[in-house]
Amino acid sequence: MPDAPKAMKLPDGAARIVALTDHARTLVVEAGAGSGKTALMAGRVALLMAAGVHPRGIAAITFTEAAASELLERIERIVRALLDGPLPVELQDALPGGLGPEQRKALEAGAQALDEINCTTIHGFCQQLVKPYPVEAHIDPGATVIDPDAAEIAYKDLMEAWLSARFGRDRGTDGLGRIPPIQNSGGEDDFFAELLVKAPDKTLDLIDKTAKFLKYHRTAHATNPPVDTAGFIELTNAISSFATWYNTCGVVELATAEVIEDFTEVAEIARRASTGPLSGRDIANLLFHTRPQACKKDEIVFRPWGKKGKWKDAAKAVGRSTAQGEQLRAFSDHIVLYPALMK
Repeated sequence: MPDAPKAMKLPDGAARIVALTDHARTLVVEAGAGSGKTALMAGRVALLMAAGVHPRGIAAITFTEAAASELLERIERIVRALLDGPLPVELQDALPGGLGPEQRKALEAGAQALDEINCTTIHGFCQQLVKPYPVEAHIDPGATVIDPDAAEIAYKDLMEAWLSARFGRDRGTDGLGRIPPIQNSGGEDDFFAELLVKAPDKTLDLIDKTAKFLKYHRTAHATNPPVDTAGFIELTNAISSFATWYNTCGVVELATAEVIEDFTEVAEIARRASTGPLSGRDIANLLFHTRPQACKKDEIVFRPWGKKGKWKDAAKAVGRSTAQGEQLRAFSDHIVLYPALMK
């Protein structure tokens, strides 16, 4: 038998011996790349078999198929070296006197069933756990684990098929054989259709991002935050009162009137949200509603409402006096639209 190579004295030698030989504890091993983690795992499995553990009772789990294949190959190599010599260098400190008679006998028996070691990926291991119970696990009895590239192709195919069925020509026809317009496929309760009609490019991007998020977070769902119904009603009433006053004050500027209309629409949708479910059109309007020009840049906080000069100019444009314009500006400053509720 050839002489065994001499083991190097390593600073963590004692910890390696524990990882190889202490089979009664759960251990966590942290080490950098190239430090021998795979050899340590393979040696631990080999010594488990030498201690009398049958290969079918051993699970060696990795993250990739390549790593699982490499680990199994390393286990086979170390088992053969232990039985035929020389003693592997990574096991010399753990077995200073080599294998004992009982260890050799157990390892020889285990070597005959190496293919029964459960050396696989975490996905493969989980599949083995649930596959015998397809009904309880709610899975197809023929389900298998596919590699990431094949999974990505399947995901894209499913997404394209869903988009085509949902918005394309194969979404069905009416009684006369005509393809109905998308916006009529479900009325205002058709959430995706309303989004697509309002903002086609943004909607497809939103659907794609949502689907990718759910692919990795299967149980994610929207939270149900508490709604201050009184606050929404108060906000709606304040905006409605201001809009009524503004439209009857006799000095109306088109751009400002449009801003008020935007705020009124959003406030009304918010009020309905506090009393019952919203339609798909309501949600689409809230998602893609343009930030009113009366807000500060990148914030939903009101700028100071109106300027003295603009009120005077608007009053002059409709034949009112400068003093009347000043009075209207002063009155508008005292109308509160509760900007904190719009944050």
